[in-house]
Amino acid sequence: MADQLHVSRAEPSDLDALMGLLTEVRLWLASKGYEGQWPPVIPRDFIAATIDRGEVYLAFQGEHLVGTVTLQWDDPHIWGKRSPNACYVHRLAVRRSHAGQGTGLALLRWAERFAVGHGKRFLRLDCWADNPHLVRYYADAGFRQCGEVTVGSWKGALFQRTLAPSPWE
Repeated sequence: MADQLHVSRAEPSDLDALMGLLTEVRLWLASKGYEGQWPPVIPRDFIAATIDRGEVYLAFQGEHLVGTVTLQWDDPHIWGKRSPNACYVHRLAVRRSHAGQGTGLALLRWAERFAVGHGKRFLRLDCWADNPHLVRYYADAGFRQCGEVTVGSWKGALFQRTLAPSPWE
């Protein structure tokens, strides 16, 4: 099913649907004991600003929103100041009805192609270090854990994947 994904940049009119998806995933994470993965309340204004900056992408199967990913060209808050050779993944989320069908991995592979198409050499992401299932998921997806970071009381695991250069370079 994941091979039938269509990914497009989110528009301001997508905010309610996106907030619904993010809230669904946040509540599911909390029900599994992973309250530290995402904040207890996802700030609507913050998400709206990421849409306005063109950083949010939505994944559809047909007309149904099944996932989302936010891509940024830097992340000094978590990763510190680094050279501009990476794309940073945030808020990768898959509707629970589509979990376990390869949708998350398909979104990661799409993000890799997107990053390579923009001349980036690395795809980086972070997750709550105390979520062993997610840590394993990213390792199994080919990401190398390359550190940890603490921001306030949140402890994150840092992951990086080296990307193949574009064949037309």
